[in-house]
Amino acid sequence: MLGVSRKIIPLVFWICMLLLFTSSGSTKNDDAYQYLEVGKYSIQTTGVLEEMLRGAVYFTTETKISETGVSYASLAICFNTNIENESHKMKFLISEKNPNNRIDAGVYKVAHKFDGLLNYFDGVFGFADVEKLGELPFFASDGKIRIDAIDEEILKGSIAIVLEKNSGETISVSGNFVAPIAKKNQINE
Repeated sequence: MLGVSRKIIPLVFWICMLLLFTSSGSTKNDDAYQYLEVGKYSIQTTGVLEEMLRGAVYFTTETKISETGVSYASLAICFNTNIENESHKMKFLISEKNPNNRIDAGVYKVAHKFDGLLNYFDGVFGFADVEKLGELPFFASDGKIRIDAIDEEILKGSIAIVLEKNSGETISVSGNFVAPIAKKNQINE
């Protein structure tokens, strides 16, 4: 009887520990958004620009049909601020072949290959224009955007992307955002 107890007690202990560690975690990363207001972002940059970027964010959605009749859903996320001496603008376009005509929650990686017009590709395309780093833009070269939640009004997600200039300078951006759907006056900004 003592030999059986010595085997069962450690087994029960490890099963309890496993249940404790796996049940306490949430499947969604809601803590990442608890300090962000709707329409705001918090992004840390490294590389040729090392600072915390904050500002306004919004998103738009669209569906396009290619010349071959394939449906592509797209989602644009626009980040910007006009703080004196810290002006920056970033825009990321997520596009994918999608018969449901919408971008859903999930992870979207930077596209490295474009077979045609920018409207018809699978993945992420993006750019950043940072006033203090000159006139040339940075373009997304690697990384991903994660969408944790999306509906008709709000998009919650995170970004971890490397942007690069033609000169080889890079900026890594990572952080979280809570974006509302764009108002009509924001779309052409």
